[in-house]
Amino acid sequence: MGYGGGLICLLTLSRIAPTDASAGRVFLPMALIYLVLAFPAMYLAPDFTPKGAARIDMAAAYGRLRETFREAQKYKFLFRFLAADFLYENAVASVITLMGLYSRNVMGFHADELTFLFGPSIVVAMLSAWFLFGPLIRRIGPRKTVLVDLAVWLLLFILVLIIRPGTSLQVGSVRLDAKPLFTLAVAPLAGMGLAGVWSSSRVLLTALTPANKSGEFWGLYNLSGRTASLLGDATWSSILTVLGEGLLGYQVSVIALAIYVLLGAIVIATLPDTRPSALNFV
Repeated sequence: MGYGGGLICLLTLSRIAPTDASAGRVFLPMALIYLVLAFPAMYLAPDFTPKGAARIDMAAAYGRLRETFREAQKYKFLFRFLAADFLYENAVASVITLMGLYSRNVMGFHADELTFLFGPSIVVAMLSAWFLFGPLIRRIGPRKTVLVDLAVWLLLFILVLIIRPGTSLQVGSVRLDAKPLFTLAVAPLAGMGLAGVWSSSRVLLTALTPANKSGEFWGLYNLSGRTASLLGDATWSSILTVLGEGLLGYQVSVIALAIYVLLGAIVIATLPDTRPSALNFV
């Protein structure tokens, strides 16, 4: 549903912002759409009856977080997975922003062309999450599926380094220049990679988590996901600050993110090939 909403906004709202100068027109309509769709949940859905909840204690909350983190260390495979997930999710979260900058500043896509670049990527993400990674997880297990998905990301990074302005490919009588190549190769792989990370990683987490600790460790996983872009964003923004926003700076940034993915894949490869048990779903 999230991919579908993104695609609808891309196809509709991009029409009112065909240039960079008009990009600010998008935010108010998007806020109104969000308000309309959120209204039933915020104002019409029934709520629980308050039962005298205790006062929020921030110190106790962070203390509980430290306890959960120490508890996770007792389960070596689970802790190893959380470390690996933090590494490759840093790259994944950062790619979303970096690819937008790269496609404009290096590949030369204009604002009105980005719909045709990112639209197919969202469609591929929707379809692969549904038809590809679900069946693949059932067939080969979550650990191997995560590794397959990380291989997709590494292939994506390789193609980004290869396809640069001036690159072309001759297929019979058809000649593809850099922009069509980027659109046909890089964008769909990015969509597939996003769908794979967010579907297979959750199943692997479930398989490695003791059933009676699910709430704690899912909370820790979500915290890791929310902070995942910090390291990746700091990495590529620092590289671009030092090397400049030219081809070299962006390519070094892509290599740095690829290293995060590769390190995460190496750690994932050391985990047991396990699947969720019936208890995990109770």
